[in-house]
Order: sequence, then C-alpha cells, then structure tokens
Amino acid sequence: MKVRLFYLYKFLQDFVPIYPVYLLLFESKGISVAEISLLLAIWSVPVVLLEVPAGLLADYWSRKNMMLIAVFLKATGYTAWFISDGFFLFAIGFVFWGASEAFRSGSEEAYLYDTLKEKGEEASFDKILGKSYFYSTVGVTIATLMGGFMAMFLGMKVTLVLSILSMILCSFIVLRFKEVNYFLLNNQHKAESKLKRSIGTLKEATKFCVAEREIFIMGLLAICIVGTADLIDEYDQLIASRYGLSMGFIGVWMAIRYFLSSIGGAGAYKLKLFLEKNWIKERFHTVLVLSLMAAVFLGVSGYVGKIVIMPLYGLFYLVMAAAHVLQEDYIQQKVKEEGRSTIHSLVSLGRNLYGIIFFSLFAILLSYVDIYGMLMVVAIYIIVGCGVLNLAFHLYKKKSV
Repeated sequence: MKVRLFYLYKFLQDFVPIYPVYLLLFESKGISVAEISLLLAIWSVPVVLLEVPAGLLADYWSRKNMMLIAVFLKATGYTAWFISDGFFLFAIGFVFWGASEAFRSGSEEAYLYDTLKEKGEEASFDKILGKSYFYSTVGVTIATLMGGFMAMFLGMKVTLVLSILSMILCSFIVLRFKEVNYFLLNNQHKAESKLKRSIGTLKEATKFCVAEREIFIMGLLAICIVGTADLIDEYDQLIASRYGLSMGFIGVWMAIRYFLSSIGGAGAYKLKLFLEKNWIKERFHTVLVLSLMAAVFLGVSGYVGKIVIMPLYGLFYLVMAAAHVLQEDYIQQKVKEEGRSTIHSLVSLGRNLYGIIFFSLFAILLSYVDIYGMLMVVAIYIIVGCGVLNLAFHLYKKKSV
C-alpha cells in the first residue's frame, strides 16, 4: 500500500457534504429537536455493541475487508436518508453509520501500523497517522464549506448523492489496499478454534489495557482528557452561535476549526520531537502538557466569551488533535503480541461509554450554566484530571523502580 493511497482514503472517508446540514435535513422532514436527540443517541448504540466484535474480526479476518464494509455501510446509511420521509429511515441510516464507525475503528490504525512494519518503517507511524488525520480533516473542511451552499442552491438530495458517491469512490481506493495483518500471520498456525482464540485475544487485550498500569493510565488520559475535545465538538454549532456568528458563518467557522485540527494532527510529530528533545522525556508527560495547554485555551475562551477570542477556542482543537495522535502512537508502539485492532476497539468502547456519561452530566449542567460556563467547567475538569493522572503515573513509576 502506498501511503498516498491511504491519505486519499482518509480524505474521501470524510469528504461528506451532508455533514454540516444533516440536522437541517431532519428538521425539513418534520423531525423535532427531541427526536433529533434520540437519533443521535441511536447512532451510539451500534458503535458500543459492535466495537469489540469488530476489532476481533479485524484481527482474525481482514482489516482491509472491515474498512471496505465500513464504507459500504456508511453509503447505505446515507441512501436510507435519501429515500426517507420520517424518523424510522433516518434512524436506520444512523444504525448503518454507527456500525460503519465500529467496523473501521481500530482497523485503520492497525492496518497502517502493520503496513509500515512490513517496510520496517513502524517508527514513523505517528508521523504518517498525523498526516492521515490532516487529509481527513481537509476532506471534512472542504465538505463543510461546500455542503451548506450545495444544500441551499441544489437541495438536500444532491448533497446526499455526492456524499454517497464519495463513499463509492472510497471503496475503490480500499480495494487497491494490500492486506497486511501480522497478528493473523503469527496466530494462524495455532490449533485452537477461531472462537477460542478470539476469546483469548480479548482477554489478552483487556489485560494489556488494564493490567499494564502505564497503558491503563495513558488510556484514561486518552479517553477522559484528550477525548473531551471530540465531545465538546458536538456543541460546536451552539458555541459558535453564542459567540455571535450567523448561520452562514457557522459553516465557515466549522471549516476553519477542522483545518486547525488537521494542522494539529499533521504537526504532532514535529511537536513531539521538539518537546521530547528539549525537556520532556516521557510520552505521557508530552500528552499531559498538551492537554493542559488546551485546557487553558478553552478556559480563557469561556471566560472572555467574545468573538475576538474564537481563535483561541480553535487552538484548543489544534492542540488536542496533536495530543490524540501522540497518545495513539504510544499505544500502538506498545502493542506486541496482543490483537492491535481489538485493543483499539476496547479504547474506542471506553470513549463511547465515557461519551454517554459526559453528555448525560452536561445535560444537567447546562440547566444551570450557559455555554461559556460549560467551557470553563470543562477546562477546570481537564486540569484537575491531568493532575490526578499525573499523580497516578508518578506513583506507578516510583513503585516500579
């Protein structure tokens, strides 16, 4: 597999013009805000249910095929929306989309790592992964800029058709991938049944994530701290409107923010070299420092609460994108014999379960504070969380000496 081909796959996977307007599509079909909230909840159900089984399938069957199925599932979801006139088919579309996310979660990272390993280039995983996030975000950015205007002038149907076509093109790219799976290669000679081996792999992956204290602490940092950026993202349109942006400029802002995230992902490798060369030795502390920087940006953005501070709010996503790449690289580099996709799926499962808790708590919190207050609360939470995890990491290191 050529790395450029993987970059193109990541671009097309997120080049979906319906992204910035699908909530408006639902409203145009008479779906209420309460029903929209239910639809968003429905999306998470297949992700939680299929995350771990999909990871096992990727390890024991084919990561390439899992990515291919994921693309078709996503296209099928948008097709359901295309023919939908009510809640049921929109819900079906979200089920397909959620299943798609579960199928590709872990498969992409594990596939990329093993592909680089085949060439003896696994040390560059963080650099390549960061660049792939860059191209993914570029796809989202362009789609976001196009989507609003396309829906406005050409209609939702055309916007959905282009989104489906993007997935079809993406499937052709995946078909050109070469299957590389060192885990399957190293385990195919074993006599146990695939089911028994899968259960064993799940146990090994769980042990790796939980029993390995350093990995466990980094996993908590990835899920509960770095992962917070993905959850705040769900409120982004509302946050932008509170800063005073009109509906049209909200789409432009989203494109800018996605682009900032892509810069953070692409620059993670150089940022790591700078920090770890000069004064930070542990990767954990690199991610921790970036998270604290992001928390400061977020807290100040909430405290000032004026449109002039929005660039600082954008920097929150840029820095967290870099932190995400570096923690992902750390975990991938630590995996040896355990199922790479299965481990990633366990982490993703943790993120989704954490997301359910997060949104439930913030549904209550937003009854008492405004959006700006929410940003400050999250910033304080990140700072306190980093302090707690840093203490846990320090105690672990002290004990292991």
